[in-house]
Amino acid sequence: MPHIYHSLIMYKEPENGLNLAYLDSIAQPDTPLTPRELISAMILDAEIMYGEGDEQKNRALLEWAHDLLASSKNIYLQAREMEVGLAIGYYESGNYLGGADAAKAFLGPVKDALAKDPGLRNCLTNAQVGVVEVTLAEYLVTEVSVDDNFDESFGLLQGWKPLDPDKPSSKEKNTLGILSQTLGKVHKDHGDWEAAEEELRRYLDLYAVKGQQFEGWAAGDLAHVLMEMDRPKAAEVVVQEYLAPRQGLLTPSERARDRRSDTMYLEMQLGEALLLQGRNTEAEEAFQELLARFRTFGPLPPFEKFRFFFSQCALARIRHLEGRYKEAVESWEAALETAVKELDTEHQEGKWGRRTFFPGIVLLSMADCLYRLGEKERESAKDLREEATGILAEAATQRWVLGLGTYWLAWVKGHLPEA
Repeated sequence: MPHIYHSLIMYKEPENGLNLAYLDSIAQPDTPLTPRELISAMILDAEIMYGEGDEQKNRALLEWAHDLLASSKNIYLQAREMEVGLAIGYYESGNYLGGADAAKAFLGPVKDALAKDPGLRNCLTNAQVGVVEVTLAEYLVTEVSVDDNFDESFGLLQGWKPLDPDKPSSKEKNTLGILSQTLGKVHKDHGDWEAAEEELRRYLDLYAVKGQQFEGWAAGDLAHVLMEMDRPKAAEVVVQEYLAPRQGLLTPSERARDRRSDTMYLEMQLGEALLLQGRNTEAEEAFQELLARFRTFGPLPPFEKFRFFFSQCALARIRHLEGRYKEAVESWEAALETAVKELDTEHQEGKWGRRTFFPGIVLLSMADCLYRLGEKERESAKDLREEATGILAEAATQRWVLGLGTYWLAWVKGHLPEA
């Protein structure tokens, strides 16, 4: 990939030969892929890993692939470009609604073309279009501003099939694996815990590649589901099974840089499992270490900000449960600041503001702590409680932040005095 990126720089210089006119001049008739398509396929199949973490390089490489495919009629490559573009152009900036719109705009004409000419649909094309549909299904549920996308998402996941369901091609098997993992996640985010457990175990048994990040993320999602079903010990067993080999492969310095990783996600789930078993000292140490590591990363993209927020809330909950109300208020205030100032930015504007679901739960938790700090704080507690109650009555329910919108919300509602 460094050579490809260097070639891109050359491509931008008019004196050099690697440009669209040159590539067109060496194209041969009756070949499966043109020179343009060959180079774009190489970029896209490498998943632009060279630019990982460098938004400018990622976007430049994707722009190059887009230029190369401008005249292509190859639906597989168009769908591959869309898959990578959704990740780089939308997921990493938190613009899930924009990504969903882009995917729908792509899928409409493609499905029309395939309906008019069924010969265009081969196993490769079918598999790749299926990946775009699965990505759309995930974005619809990840989008936090609405709570009624599950049926559309579930329909997309149920609707895709291999051309020959009894004999899927190798590429279609890959799509089946992506679909299975996403279906488990969608069930989880919708609160269908039993269905989520069944599908995530199915993914881990049938499709997951040992050591891949997708395997670790699915194991973390399975642990999430088990904890929502009040099975924290079982969740700890799952986490430890998949976490131990990952931690063993990384040095401490590598773990500190391990930003996207399934390893950190599993460590978060482990901290929560410890918390739910009353092992508060171990849990607090785990979340303090995670927060310290996040702070070494510098500016965080949206998916890391979610993890940071969750870790802050977990730390606040530990202190809250232990009756350390002053510390708990400070921790809840820090979590609220992350939600309102860090998550409620760019394409998430208005979706993580003070008057939305998860910040409303933070406010309700702060009200309980303030009430218990003494008579002087009780007027503030009453005001916060009224504000939070109004927010939660109007906000769309969200279940994908572990425990916060489910068992923690139920606990704090039952704990806060009526008077």
